[in-house]
Amino acid sequence: SLSPGMAIAAVFLATTIPDASGDKLTNKKTFCIRYGERKTSIASALFCAMAFALSFFMENNSWVMAIPSAISLILFVILAVSANQKAAFYAFKWPVFLLTAFVTIFVPVYGVLILLTFFGSRVYYNWRFGIEYPTFKPK
Repeated sequence: SLSPGMAIAAVFLATTIPDASGDKLTNKKTFCIRYGERKTSIASALFCAMAFALSFFMENNSWVMAIPSAISLILFVILAVSANQKAAFYAFKWPVFLLTAFVTIFVPVYGVLILLTFFGSRVYYNWRFGIEYPTFKPK
């Protein structure tokens, strides 16, 4: 469970970067607010690197974590170098998609449920709020 845990930590930290301005307004004390975008980006990349390294210690099907972590690590390194919100969006959206796609290989019904949730959410958010969400595009 360490490899997926590190991946979740990486994604979570990356999500705090685009939320920072709203968090400041509401006096939230997130990692990004406390340490800044640069340190958050670097910590996020380090967690992704740990997810990748730890994936090789998984007993069965380590490739399910290793491949998405390796691809995601590229996005997290770009985030660590640039420390900007656009890179943060890619760093937290695409890794979730990649891991979900790999899990779907083993549990196809999960993939169907994810697709239904994704497109159902898009219809709802467009109808209710007039926005395109969820999306893979940066803000």
